[in-house]
Amino acid sequence: MADTTWKLHLRDLGGQEVNCSEFPQSIRELVLLGGLHCDRVSGCLKTSGISLADPASLVSAFSILGLAEGDRVRLGSDEDLRCYFRAASAPRMVALAIQAESADSDVISVQDFIAAREH
Repeated sequence: MADTTWKLHLRDLGGQEVNCSEFPQSIRELVLLGGLHCDRVSGCLKTSGISLADPASLVSAFSILGLAEGDRVRLGSDEDLRCYFRAASAPRMVALAIQAESADSDVISVQDFIAAREH
């Protein structure tokens, strides 16, 4: 059976990590999980008028990065999220933060992350 464990790193809670047992299948599912564990994420969802049905608005409101094997991978769509989990080896981690408060640098695309593992 494949290992589907991963950690959700909540940067808005000082780096608190939540152990998870199943991969999220969408950005919406990931952000909702973050809202369950972080009042700041939940509050942002409630006060900003962000539509949970619109992945693009979720990605514009939240910084979502895959952290694996020394890389920081921008996850900007449901497909990016699924590709990241297929390509990353354990330990897998996804960092979630409110976009306006996040300063992400040295971030690569999912395509570059996968290409590096294929060589």
